[in-house]
Amino acid sequence: MRVLQEQTFARVGANDTIHSNFRAIAATNGDLGELIKAGEFRKDLYYRLNAFTISLPPLRERRSDVVPLAEHFREVYADKNRVTAAGFSEGALVALQQYSYPGNVRELEHIVERALLQANGRVILAEHLQFEQQSVETNGQWMEALAKLPLHGSVAEWEKFRISQALKESDGNKAEAARRLGVHTRLLYEKIRKLGLEAADQPLEDQNPNSIKDP
Repeated sequence: MRVLQEQTFARVGANDTIHSNFRAIAATNGDLGELIKAGEFRKDLYYRLNAFTISLPPLRERRSDVVPLAEHFREVYADKNRVTAAGFSEGALVALQQYSYPGNVRELEHIVERALLQANGRVILAEHLQFEQQSVETNGQWMEALAKLPLHGSVAEWEKFRISQALKESDGNKAEAARRLGVHTRLLYEKIRKLGLEAADQPLEDQNPNSIKDP
């Protein structure tokens, strides 16, 4: 407590006070407000730590981060295990982005490491991915049909699936769906029109992109 408050400390057995200029970063996946109420976390410690808070949504709400993270972990574990860092098949990428990740980023890391070892230098396929939950399998027929489409058609179908999924998760709120997808709201409206998902509620011509709002 004193170190955080005064930024001073003394070595064990010494009398001299040492001043330090440091910044403390703390992380938790718990609800500190509830823990304080339950007497399981000190309130005075909380206020000394809580100078600036950054809330990081779970991976299932940051679908656009899944592929970059998967590629990063693939390269890391390919180097660590001295195997060829072959890429992911399209079906594998679909499966990775479709999963809900109850274990968050750490679960994705372990999934990629296992898949890389199973692929043994070959391209990572959907069959190499081992998920703890079965949510991915609920769309297995859709994935099989997607894999049989030509490249152009499969890309369009994947966009259609992801946008529909984001709209469902956002209760139809297009601004929120765009945020989840990591795209501008204007682009989402254009994709919705192009893919025939639903008629956009407002004309896009001669409008400032920032002025488009959900009804």
